Amino acid sequence: MNYIEHAAAVVESCIPVELRPTSRAVELYRLYALLMLTKQDDVTLGDIHDAWSTWMTAVDSSHKSLRPFDSLSESVQRQDGPFLHAVRAAARIWMTELAEDNLSDVPDGEPSAAGRSPV
Repeated sequence: MNYIEHAAAVVESCIPVELRPTSRAVELYRLYALLMLTKQDDVTLGDIHDAWSTWMTAVDSSHKSLRPFDSLSESVQRQDGPFLHAVRAAARIWMTELAEDNLSDVPDGEPSAAGRSPV
């Protein structure tokens, strides 16, 4: 398992079971993992909605909530709340794992992301 897959699994573990999508879920968890890795505790409801919108575009491009976050009603905006809490909780778990050095899938001597080609 690479670090993105691991991060997505951590995010998934923080989402209440009853709120998890039934199809193409891994794609959504990867997007939430990207937010977790890049924004950590600074992730916002708007960020969560943008990630969901990116995912939903592939699932159902005519979904009524595929609009900018600020144009949604407050009740629809609040639906992103549990996912915001999940991504923030996952970030705390992730940082704890890093501190404990449990993320050792990449062998020592591997080039950093900056040193690799984008392919």
